[in-house]
Amino acid sequence: MTEGVGHYELDAVAVAIYRGAAKRSPVSICELREQAELSSATEEELDRAVERLLGLRLLVRVGDAPARYAALPPDLSQALLLGGAERQITQALMRVDQVRRDLMDLSSVYAESLFDRMQDQRVEQVFDVQQVRDLITELCETCRTEVLTSQPGGARRGEELEESFERTEALLSRGVRMRTLYQHTAQFSQETLSYVQWVTGLGAEVRTLADGFPRLIIFDRKIALIDAHTGSQGALLVRSPGVVEFMSRCFNWAWIAADPFPDSYQQDRVRVISDEIKKAIIRFLVLGEDDRVIARRLGMSLRSVQRHVAEIMAQLGATNRLHAGYLLGRAA
Repeated sequence: MTEGVGHYELDAVAVAIYRGAAKRSPVSICELREQAELSSATEEELDRAVERLLGLRLLVRVGDAPARYAALPPDLSQALLLGGAERQITQALMRVDQVRRDLMDLSSVYAESLFDRMQDQRVEQVFDVQQVRDLITELCETCRTEVLTSQPGGARRGEELEESFERTEALLSRGVRMRTLYQHTAQFSQETLSYVQWVTGLGAEVRTLADGFPRLIIFDRKIALIDAHTGSQGALLVRSPGVVEFMSRCFNWAWIAADPFPDSYQQDRVRVISDEIKKAIIRFLVLGEDDRVIARRLGMSLRSVQRHVAEIMAQLGATNRLHAGYLLGRAA
């Protein structure tokens, strides 16, 4: 195909020869010379043009003494010249489609074997949110003794709580011990409070901290899921025994320092929580953190943090955040 199309390109002389042959087939070169547009063409140009037309199957030789040529229709020439190449292209495209289908089939195999593949991995990133949920469900089904969870960020969304109902109930009904850490601010969410009342009624234990312990889930102290990084929708699955054991010990230290999640709204408890939140905000102010970072760490709205900061600055008599940080650092 490359030879026929690239090498045998048509010039003005070839077009004139084809036009003459189409009108008077069959025709000889001598008869073609009688055409005005070919009168100035050299012998070499005529021979080269004829060869091009023969190569493109636009002319066919019908006699030898003298040589005479007949024109063929371009549609037939196209079929004769390009038919083989088109068949090769079609076959190649069919092979490409087959390979694509085979690869798509293997993609489903890869996705289905995610949990099995991770059995041999120490740390592996899971990028897709749905895969994270499926993995949590799979790990809950195989868990036998204990689940440790930390859910920072304040109140949990209703759809998150609803999505966990079935697997949580299945875990607790098998006698698996479940301990969960929330932040103090989660106590002011009626949805979260109702969920906690439900899981504690099934045997779970729930406590709260002012500053959120990092988000994680530990299964049987053998496998852990943690956030991949800030802003990511995925997670990291950790199977390294030493790392998982370290996470479990850190969780226990936070658990000891945490307070039981109250089963109802208590005014005295609200005042205590407010004081603890202010202490946490003071620590962040000393470290120079801005309001958005503090809000994210404490699971609060930005407006609530700004209100607490304003109250702290007023109590200190500080004129700005820098002054407040200096006064707090000196007092400490």
